[in-house]
This record gives sequence, C-alpha cells and structure tokens, in this order.
Amino acid sequence: MKTHNFTHLILVLILFLNACNIKKQDSKENSSKSLSYEIAYSSKETGDAEIYLTDDKAKSKTRITNRSGRDGYIAWSPDGTRIASYGYYDGGNTWSIHTMNHDGTNLKRLTHAKNKWDSSPAWSPDGKK
Repeated sequence: MKTHNFTHLILVLILFLNACNIKKQDSKENSSKSLSYEIAYSSKETGDAEIYLTDDKAKSKTRITNRSGRDGYIAWSPDGTRIASYGYYDGGNTWSIHTMNHDGTNLKRLTHAKNKWDSSPAWSPDGKK
C-alpha cells in the first residue's frame, strides 16, 4: 500500500511540474534587462483541457489552444519560441504529440498511431527535434 501511495505522489508531482512549465524571457521594456517569465499551463477552465500562457505575476492569461479533447504535458523549446504538448483524439483512445509556436499558431500533429498514448514530449538540446 505504501508503494502505491508513493507512486501516486510521484505521478502527481510529475503532472504538476509538466503543467506549470516556465519560460524565462528578457524584458525589452526595461533597459536594466530585468527578467520576466512566461508560464504555460493546462487548465479545464472551458471544459476541455486547453493550454494557456500567463506572466509571472498572473496579471493576464491567453488561451493558445482551442480544440475538442485535452491538451497538456507542455515542453518549451530550448529557444523559447515553440511548445510541444500532447492532445487526445478518438474519445481519449489516441494521444498524440503536437508542436506549435509559443502563441499557439502553426499547430502540427506529429504522431498519428491509433489507440496509442504518446505523451511527455521533450525537445532535443538544439531544439530541432
């Protein structure tokens, strides 16, 4: 029983860390080069899990996905310009990996295997894959 609880705790921690993926940015508004952060997260605010962006002060949020199904497991590209995530199809039987620009444009589905769960995308160090 203790092993099951520990495994559950680890899974919840991994899901939380993936859902709250953070990208550091240089602020162009301040000549002293202060840092700001753009945070990508997945939320069911509209019913389906969609991906949102917010700043480190949570002053604003922008939904960058808008499709039926769930989107999550967010991974920023090393240069901070693109996001990889998963989304599901077929009523949750097929989970596929997607990439998009950091603002949600140029969404591309990369995996198409039916009845498979492709999840937890990660970028290569150079961001090309």
